[in-house]
Amino acid sequence: MARLLILSLFIFWTVPSWAVSLADRVGVVEQRMVDLERVQNDQAKDAKEFRADAKARLDQLQAANKGFFSELDALREDLKAIAAEGERDQQGNRQLKEQLAQLEAKLDAQAVELFELKELIQAQAAEVALGNQTEAFDEAMKVFKAGNWPKAQDQMLAISKAAKDPELAKESLYYGSFAAHVAKDWKTANAGFSDLIRQYPKSNRVPVSRWRLALGLIEAGDPKAAKKQLKSLIADKSKENAKLAAKAAAKLKQLR
Repeated sequence: MARLLILSLFIFWTVPSWAVSLADRVGVVEQRMVDLERVQNDQAKDAKEFRADAKARLDQLQAANKGFFSELDALREDLKAIAAEGERDQQGNRQLKEQLAQLEAKLDAQAVELFELKELIQAQAAEVALGNQTEAFDEAMKVFKAGNWPKAQDQMLAISKAAKDPELAKESLYYGSFAAHVAKDWKTANAGFSDLIRQYPKSNRVPVSRWRLALGLIEAGDPKAAKKQLKSLIADKSKENAKLAAKAAAKLKQLR
């Protein structure tokens, strides 16, 4: 490229008209050659500097790219590690859920077993209590039959309040009220018979309880309430209560 430039200048650069001698022409040509060499050297220097600068930039770019790719590889490794750790966490969570489900199942089974055990203990305690109350009722009946009315009244009414068995509670309430009636404790007797009629309306003890309650109300000075009980007895047309109904009718006439 430099040679073509020199040749072009040599061909198209016309010699001045005043350079007429050969020596002058040679001098001019030599000067032109010196100028051309200087220009060529300057261009070579510029080209060298350009190549050096380009190489430096290229090296910098390669170094930067190398760091970038290193960071990119490190990031990829981190992502792989995170994914692996996430998978381990998921497996750990699944294992924890399975263990939790197993524990809950065991707890449910233990809860059922504990409930059944409590029921069994309560049932056994009820049986023991019922046995003790039955024995207490038998002892109270001995006192009742012996005619010790105040003591029989206290024992029977205490059993009626504590008894869990309805039949035992009803019978002890009846005999306790009966003992109070014979002992002329009208307040206790009337309250006991009223409770029996209200709590056990279908019991076979109700007719006698009404009769005793009517008599106790008369003794307590409440004939109006006594009449109500007597009328209930008269309204009962069953054969079993025929004698009580007749006695109630006679007593009602006396009250009029």
